[in-house]
Amino acid sequence: GRTGQDPTGPAAARLAAPSALPDTVYAVLARRWPRPIQLDELVEETGRSVPALLAAVTRAQVAGELTDDAEGVRLRRAPDGRA
Repeated sequence: GRTGQDPTGPAAARLAAPSALPDTVYAVLARRWPRPIQLDELVEETGRSVPALLAAVTRAQVAGELTDDAEGVRLRRAPDGRA
């Protein structure tokens, strides 16, 4: 059966490339790409606790999925696979 979800949306893009990030965190980063986001803003937008978010971000950095600098964190590659 159909779920009514867009087959070309963020969830579909993630099927092609598994992520170390929770869906809510990935969605915010994908929406903001290529602009970085500060961790405190990411906490506010996702509703995740600081420890849970830091753990997810650390896993994604180790996996090479995220990059960070003084301006914040962002996906290393465009959400749709274009770099």
